Amino acid sequence: MAERLTCANHPNVATKVRCSKCGKPICTSCVIESPVGLRCRECAQLRRIPTYEVSPANYFKAAGTALGLGLVLGVGWIFLQGVRFLGGYLSFFIALGVGYVMGELVSLSVNRKGGRGLQIVAAGGVFVSYLVSRMPIETMVRVPSEIASLAAVGLSRSFFNVFGLVAVAIGIYIAASRIR
Repeated sequence: MAERLTCANHPNVATKVRCSKCGKPICTSCVIESPVGLRCRECAQLRRIPTYEVSPANYFKAAGTALGLGLVLGVGWIFLQGVRFLGGYLSFFIALGVGYVMGELVSLSVNRKGGRGLQIVAAGGVFVSYLVSRMPIETMVRVPSEIASLAAVGLSRSFFNVFGLVAVAIGIYIAASRIR
């Protein structure tokens, strides 16, 4: 009579399957299909793809890039908004361009790594750019004590522009899609 095998990880589960490398009995919830047979988790050596292994240093680089670029692109966005072109829809195309540039440069700053965290960082950079672009120009040339009150008035006046919010949402989508 054959001995009754139980899973090495789940002692109350009977099994007839063994790891093709080490021979350890494994149940159907522990089995990993590999090109050379069924393996246990230890022998299958599951690892993330190196592209998606993002270190904290990479996140700091990406966040610094997104913040700096967001400030620069936001100031550029302010000055380009004054240009009357395409019947006032230029801001929409600026948002698309900001999203593309943000995604590409954040991705380049971390050597083309990817993942959800870096997508969020790039999206945050686009949003910073949008916030800076909504500040009135007077805010940037006044003395620092007056900046807070002017920024609050300027942001409340122009922040809730539905067309601008839709444009920045699409810009965020583009930035996130540039980082896989």
